[in-house]
Amino acid sequence: MNIREVDILNFKAFKREFRRLPRALPAVKLLTNIALNGINLMDSDLEQLNLFAEAVGLAVKCSKKASPELTLTLLSTLFNEISQHLTFSEYMALSRLCRDLRPLGTGQLSHSLSVFLTQYMDDPARFRNEMRMSNCVISGSAVLSILTRDSWWEPSNLDILCPSESLRQMRTYLRDVEGYVPARYHSPWEEEEDLQKGVHAFVRQRKGKPHKFIDLIVPKERSSINRFADHPHTAVMNFLSADHLFMLYPRLTLRRETVVVKDPRIEVRSKWLSRRYTIKTVRSDATCQGGACPHVSRYAGDSSCLVLPFGDHYDLPDAYLSSANIPIKLGYTRCLVWKCPRADHRPRA
Repeated sequence: MNIREVDILNFKAFKREFRRLPRALPAVKLLTNIALNGINLMDSDLEQLNLFAEAVGLAVKCSKKASPELTLTLLSTLFNEISQHLTFSEYMALSRLCRDLRPLGTGQLSHSLSVFLTQYMDDPARFRNEMRMSNCVISGSAVLSILTRDSWWEPSNLDILCPSESLRQMRTYLRDVEGYVPARYHSPWEEEEDLQKGVHAFVRQRKGKPHKFIDLIVPKERSSINRFADHPHTAVMNFLSADHLFMLYPRLTLRRETVVVKDPRIEVRSKWLSRRYTIKTVRSDATCQGGACPHVSRYAGDSSCLVLPFGDHYDLPDAYLSSANIPIKLGYTRCLVWKCPRADHRPRA
């Protein structure tokens, strides 16, 4: 539905309901301009975006005064207009205000994944079905690229976590269907470094010129999500299956923050700074508390993890989750924060 197709008379009736609330007047004016003139929110400033969010919140709170059906129609129409510009964090903020918008947002996330895969696959839908059959997940910078929609950087390759029993199946698919061939690492130290992160095997595939690279990462553990026993920062602990999003540190990641457990190489730090992430260290007070503490044993699907279904298959396969005795953890065996209550806490192996 196009925004211009909204019934203007009904919209004016909706507007009158909000005119009684002084705080709503600027937001209603913005909504009116959007509805009547088709203004693109992304051409507006941050204040107008905040007003839009406020208007959505007021619409939900006052849905008993205004027509609930009209409210949802209006918000859904507005959402369709701006959804192609929304980042995942902005969608989450709006979905907290209006539960009925969540299906629209999850559909947009599924679309974003398919659009991203067109860079690497001739048939994204068929590849997503292959991911379902092989229990593979996408990880690393590719997931952040899909969630943030940043235009100033793009991932250099596609990381796919692949269980050992599915490696041959995925390699055969990439070769026979998508035309990928084996490739070597750019430098020997890359392979050595990756094999030290709890990875059983690392298989690089390439296609076309300029080359498109896919890295098939086979974890030592059975679960495809239980990737590393030791990793230097939290920003990459996000995973996309064909139908689910997993974020182990959603509060940090959605704020574009990453907790560094070990000081990474200079080029790694500069990479994340160039992507406009704030780098925090475990030696900074109050930056690694609760679910963001990198020294607490974590599990995919635990209470601090965000699991969001968005595809055609909403049932969560057990193969995507860590088993009960295999935690995902980061960093050292002891917390290094001075006077941290977990200073003597040792995560389970």
